[in-house]
Amino acid sequence: METHIWILFMWASLSESFNIDTEHPLRFHGTPEGFFGYSVYQTEFGNRKQIIVGAPLEGNSTGEMYSCTADLQSCTRLQRPGVTGSESVLFFGMSAAVSSAALTSCSPYVPHECYGNSYLNGVCYQFNSSLQTVSNFTAAYQECTKREVNLVFLFDGSSSMRAHEFEKNKRFIKDVMKKLSNSSIKFAAVQFSGEVRTVFDFNNYQTGSAEEKLMKEIHMKSLTNTYKAINYVLKNLLNRVSSGADPNAQKALVVITDGDPSDNDDDNVLKKCDEQNILRYIIGVGNVDLTGLTQLASEPKQNNTFYIKDYSGLEGLLDNLQKKMYNIEGSKNAQGRDRQKELSQSGFSVVYQQDSVIVGSVGVNDWRGALYEVTGSGSEFRQTEIIDPAVNKDSYMGYSTVLGMRRGVSLLFSGAPRAEHRGLVTLFTKNESTWTVMSNINGEQIGSYFGASLSVLDVDSDGESDFLLVGAPLFYQSQPRAEGRLYIYTLSEQNYFQKTLNVSQSSTGRFATSVASLKDLNGDSLSDVAVGAPLEDEGVVYIYLGDGTHGINPEYIPQRIPARSVLPGLQQFGLSLSGQMDMNNDNLTDIMIGAQGGIALLKARPVMYVSTQLSFSPKEISLNYFECPAVNLTFNAFNLTSCFTVTERTSSTGSLEKKMNVSLNLNVDVVRGMSRGFFDQSNVSSRTLQQFILLDSGSSCFNFSIFMLRCVADIVSPLKIRMNFSQTEMLSGNSVAVLDVHSRTEEYVEVPFQRNCNSNNSCVADLKLNFSFTNDSLVMVNQAHFTVLILLSNPGNDSFNTSIVLHYPEGLSLAKFNAIKGRTRSSCGDRDNGATNRTTCSINLPVYHSGTTTQFLATFRVAKWEHDWSDRMEMMITAYSDNNGNMSDPVVRKSVPVQFSVDLEIFLFYFNSLIDDKKQHCIGFISSYRHSMIKDNNIINKKIIIKLLLIHLLLFVRVAEDSVTYLNFSLEDRGPKLLNISYRVENLGFKGLPVLVMFTLLCQTTHVILRPHSFSMQENSVQCNFKTEQQDGHYGKIECPQFYLKEFSSVHFNLTADAKLQNVKEYESKLSFYEFRRDSVFNITAELHYNTSRYKQKSIGLEQYNLHRSQTAVKVEFVVPPSRMLIVGTGVVGGFIFLIIILVLLLKCGFFTVKSHKVYENRTVVLINFSTKEN
Repeated sequence: METHIWILFMWASLSESFNIDTEHPLRFHGTPEGFFGYSVYQTEFGNRKQIIVGAPLEGNSTGEMYSCTADLQSCTRLQRPGVTGSESVLFFGMSAAVSSAALTSCSPYVPHECYGNSYLNGVCYQFNSSLQTVSNFTAAYQECTKREVNLVFLFDGSSSMRAHEFEKNKRFIKDVMKKLSNSSIKFAAVQFSGEVRTVFDFNNYQTGSAEEKLMKEIHMKSLTNTYKAINYVLKNLLNRVSSGADPNAQKALVVITDGDPSDNDDDNVLKKCDEQNILRYIIGVGNVDLTGLTQLASEPKQNNTFYIKDYSGLEGLLDNLQKKMYNIEGSKNAQGRDRQKELSQSGFSVVYQQDSVIVGSVGVNDWRGALYEVTGSGSEFRQTEIIDPAVNKDSYMGYSTVLGMRRGVSLLFSGAPRAEHRGLVTLFTKNESTWTVMSNINGEQIGSYFGASLSVLDVDSDGESDFLLVGAPLFYQSQPRAEGRLYIYTLSEQNYFQKTLNVSQSSTGRFATSVASLKDLNGDSLSDVAVGAPLEDEGVVYIYLGDGTHGINPEYIPQRIPARSVLPGLQQFGLSLSGQMDMNNDNLTDIMIGAQGGIALLKARPVMYVSTQLSFSPKEISLNYFECPAVNLTFNAFNLTSCFTVTERTSSTGSLEKKMNVSLNLNVDVVRGMSRGFFDQSNVSSRTLQQFILLDSGSSCFNFSIFMLRCVADIVSPLKIRMNFSQTEMLSGNSVAVLDVHSRTEEYVEVPFQRNCNSNNSCVADLKLNFSFTNDSLVMVNQAHFTVLILLSNPGNDSFNTSIVLHYPEGLSLAKFNAIKGRTRSSCGDRDNGATNRTTCSINLPVYHSGTTTQFLATFRVAKWEHDWSDRMEMMITAYSDNNGNMSDPVVRKSVPVQFSVDLEIFLFYFNSLIDDKKQHCIGFISSYRHSMIKDNNIINKKIIIKLLLIHLLLFVRVAEDSVTYLNFSLEDRGPKLLNISYRVENLGFKGLPVLVMFTLLCQTTHVILRPHSFSMQENSVQCNFKTEQQDGHYGKIECPQFYLKEFSSVHFNLTADAKLQNVKEYESKLSFYEFRRDSVFNITAELHYNTSRYKQKSIGLEQYNLHRSQTAVKVEFVVPPSRMLIVGTGVVGGFIFLIIILVLLLKCGFFTVKSHKVYENRTVVLINFSTKEN
């Protein structure tokens, strides 16, 4: 794992490195204190290539220049220019320009004193091809000159000033005149109070009587009319020649007062002073309002207003005021705001323009900056000022300067990084001998220092400048964090500044502090670009490849060269850059990079372009080797050949090694998660191969064997093989060549499978599809199953990637899809992206062979019975393949009725309070268990047992004796009698539905008539209609309005009627000795009706019982008892006859004949005796 990470790291490093060799730099060291490497240039004088290096802080900041050579690997100090006069040259070597025959190096810091004022100019020294000083020049040099100054002291003489203070005032004026007596300043004095008078004028000063008049001046002691006094000075002194004033002199006024003005500026005297460019210095003494006094001063008002506590402080102001007066004398511009060349610092930048030299002078015109074109030297020295009138002060124009050329016109670009605080770049073009402003461009961010670095890019090396590179090293971006930005502008005749690209590379480090155009590095005939970020770590340089459209190629990550890999231990690496020459005679461009204390020469390496080709044999994978099942059997499917052709893009010379170490990576079947091919016959997961090879100039090929399993799912889609390679240093050797970034490092090839098709090689399948439902209807029961029989045939050519797509309502879910017979494989649901109304089933991938016919059984499950089902369920099944030519037969639509499963029952309902608690408990238990079984279709055996118990219970309930299902009548009790019957309708299913209840009953028999009173539904108080219907007797029909019966609910219907005995006269006179009975049965039938096409009764094992019809038999019995009169009469007559018979028998027996007394005595005795015996 660590080895792989190291390989990837090396590959990333080399892919970014382009062809700059950072491993073998040539280093030149100086002193960091002298800033050796601040500037660096490549040049060739004669046949000797040299490196010019600036060290501006060398020798206590006097500066040095060095010449270094790559062959000697040493540096020589150039003859340092001597000091002339009182001028001390500092920072020599800060800027320089080189040509094929000369070198100009400048010091932009040459201070000199002029009458107490410090000037700061510059000096440039010119060297010949032998690097000997031949001349020097000072562009924008300010000579020491004096100018006439007329200065008036206007001092306060009001009553608020005491006598000794007044005297101090006069002594202060006397001391100022004495110290400036040798200057070109002429003085005058005026005292003001309520009135104004001249103490002495300019003539008195020149004649020497001014001091005497001043000391004799008497204190006026009145008001403080300041504005009146200033107006007096303008009229009587500064603008009056007779007072000794010089009309061309600079006018100045010093006001000394201890009070606020007592008058108003009615005459706009301050405005007049500004118009006449009169300098005004205000000295406030004591308790004064400085805000008001400040308005009297000239700009800058705060700097020209002074405050002292009392007049004793005038002595402390003497030196400060003296310096300001010296500045007036030594500057042509009295305000001090528009200095011309006093602080020019010429030589801040320098370039060659044919026979002239152009130097940048950042301090000219009060730091507006300017350029100076210098020709000749000595007495023939000429300089031409080049300015941009639109540039404001403190812009620093000339900070950077670069020259270009387009269509024979010289283009001069100058950067002003502080212009308007955003930065500015101005373009000048030369017409004959005059430089004219053509265009300019402003920076986009305040403080970015836009224009601090400039470079022009001739990207195609045709002598025409194509792009301008502008650095803004202080540009800041927060998200993503970046410091420094490089702007690239296209140069064209129509629009010289057309921005094409912005580049921000470094998060910190002042990216684009330095910018350099590089001669073509990699042999693509396009110039490249180097950008320095000297404060990123110890310093970093970025190398960008050139691009004809954008200047630099944004598609490639630049090469990042950190200081630690080239000049370790030094700071500000990348502060200076140069890369226009071959310094070691190998015909490759070398780059010079400067740092604080050293420079590095980085050599370019040969760039090799590599073209690749992938081929294979045989031309297709034979299908004869594939056979299923064939577990883990493999075969050599084909051979792969990878060829490389290496050519050099650069034009290097010498004995450079041009071999490259390359990491070759192969990947089989790259578009698949599981590869069908592999490299190692014993390892089916070896889909990738990495090999390290050494490439040399010319062509080289490498062969590889690709293996496959004999049984694969897809033998139609070709195997896509990817090859990529990258340069690596894994192999040992002296390899210095670099892979060209424009080389195509990735190649693909597709290896097809054999196809057995028509002679014209076109494979057209002919898929035919049909299907049928195995059910007459789709019954909506939760988790119920529904099956479809599908027939697929292919009389055409082999069908590739065949599939069947089943479209069905969302309430269904495909549970199983299998072939009924044969070995046809199928796989469903892996290509539908979570769709709930569609399932795609792959059929016998990869090939559904010609002449194949297969039956499939698709089993669906009702997943959402509460779905909004229509009356019919429509299903569409289609067949697809990659090469199907039949566009009509593979699409079939069919529908089937949809029925909802319901569980309805109507039965006679009893209110018998005599049924004991055990029976009620049993009824409740069985009913609840039946309800649970309806919900749980998996309970089978228990359900059957409970059904039998339920049937028994229902039969038991129907024969209960509590309901009025039996009535008896007699001749004495003929009625009417009340008949009350209650029916219950139950819905134990999951679906509510509209139902209709109808009742039919016999209303009349021979002896009994039934008259219904009412029939209604208790829950909704629905009244039902009654009508008679003749049908083999007298029948009545009761029909109740249709109502909606909710799921898991029940309703009750109550029937009340009167029963009465009729037609019994024949029994009234009929005498009978035995009881007579006549039975009548009234059959009451209750029927439950609903839409049977939409709803279907759920079968629960009671199919032999009609749960939607309940018939109740009401038995009516007529009893005629035996005739009481007949029985009594017959008994009386019979008894009488029987009595007669007995009497006759008695008579015949002599029962009634009279005998003697003796006989009776004997009988009595006998009886008594008998009785005695019994006892």
